[in-house]
Amino acid sequence: MRISLSGNLTYREAAKVLEQVTEQLTTPETVLDMQAVGDVDSSVIALLLAWMRRANERSIILRCERAPDNVLSLAALYGTESLLPLTGRHE
Repeated sequence: MRISLSGNLTYREAAKVLEQVTEQLTTPETVLDMQAVGDVDSSVIALLLAWMRRANERSIILRCERAPDNVLSLAALYGTESLLPLTGRHE
């Protein structure tokens, strides 16, 4: 299954987006397509970690593809890049 994320992923949208994506984590393998993500703040890292935790609880393989540079930078800043299966837009 492919879930396309779009718009901003900041504290304002976090609770709503967390619930929406979590409800869709039902197939054995899921890709979060981040190509259309706009502005982000540190909430995006919390969201990604929460989705990884939910996926692991459900034995789901979760990958995040086409993440914008600002997401990759935040993951590096917080030291979470090894915990999150992220690929950038140019990979």
